[in-house]
Amino acid sequence: MDTVADTFPPAFLAALDQLRLRARSVPAGGRFASQRARSKGAGIEFADVRPYVPGDDLRALDGAAWLRLDRLFTRLFVQEEDLPVHILVDRSSSLGLVAAEDGMTKRRAALQVAAALAWISLKRLDRVTVRGFSGGVAAPLPSVNGPSAFPRLLDQLVALPDGGETDVRGACADLAARGGRRGLCILVSDFLDPRGIDAVADGLALLKHKTALIRLVRPGEERPDLRGDLDLEDVESGARLGVDADPGFADRYEAAWRAYGDGLATVAARYGAVLHTVNLGTPVPESLAGLFAHGAFPG
Repeated sequence: MDTVADTFPPAFLAALDQLRLRARSVPAGGRFASQRARSKGAGIEFADVRPYVPGDDLRALDGAAWLRLDRLFTRLFVQEEDLPVHILVDRSSSLGLVAAEDGMTKRRAALQVAAALAWISLKRLDRVTVRGFSGGVAAPLPSVNGPSAFPRLLDQLVALPDGGETDVRGACADLAARGGRRGLCILVSDFLDPRGIDAVADGLALLKHKTALIRLVRPGEERPDLRGDLDLEDVESGARLGVDADPGFADRYEAAWRAYGDGLATVAARYGAVLHTVNLGTPVPESLAGLFAHGAFPG
C-alpha cells in the first residue's frame, strides 16, 4: 500500500496553497467561518438596517440613525459560515491500474484531488467529510475542521480500503440518507460505472448539495493501442469479453469514449453540477486550477 509520502510528495503539498476555494452561497445554520452566506446577522461586513424589534441585540442598534430619525434601527451584517464539504472518492479496482509513464495511477490522483480540495476547505474553516466508495460504500471518515487536521486526514486517506466495482449511485444514496445541512458534494471518479451514465444521473438526482464531478482520465485513454483477437478481462468484475481489434476498432472505441464523456457532461448540466476533468498527464494541483476561475467553486 502507498504511504503518505508516496501519495503526497513535497512538490504536491507545496502547490496546494496556490489553489483557492470560495463558495458564492452557503446555506444558513452553520458555525462562523470564512464562507459568505446569504443570510444576514451578527457578522463583520455591514449589509443593511431594518427597524428594531424587541429581542434584537442592543449592541447592533444604529446610533446615528436614532439621532437623525428619532427611531430605532438594527444594523445587519453579512454572516460568514462554514460550508459542509463532502468528498466522495472512488476506490474501485480499476483505479489502481498504472495510468501514466511516471507510475501515477487514478487511485493516487483521486487521493491527491481529495487532499487538495480538503486542504483548501480546511484553510477556510469549512467542515470536511471524506468517504471512499466502490461496490460497498465505506463509512465516512470523521469530519474535520481547520488546517491542523490536515496531516491526520492524509493518514486516513491512504488507509481507505480498495476494491470492487464503481457505484456512483450507491455513494450518492448513502450521503443523501445521512441528511444534514445543504453544502458541497465533490465526486472524484473516472465515472466508468458498469451501469453507465444512468447510474450517475440517478445518483445526482438524490443529492440536495451543490455538486462537482471531478473526472479522472489518463493520457491516451480515449484511444488504446489494441490489435488482433483479444480476450479482455474487467478488472473490477472479472467478466471476460472477446474482442476483434480490427483496423477500425480504435476509431469506434474513441467515438464511444467521447460519447460517454458527452453524456456525462449532459447529466452534469441537467443537475446543475460542475464537471471538471483531471488528466493524469498534468500535476493534480495544476489540473485543478481551472475550478477556481473568478474565485468561486461551484458557481
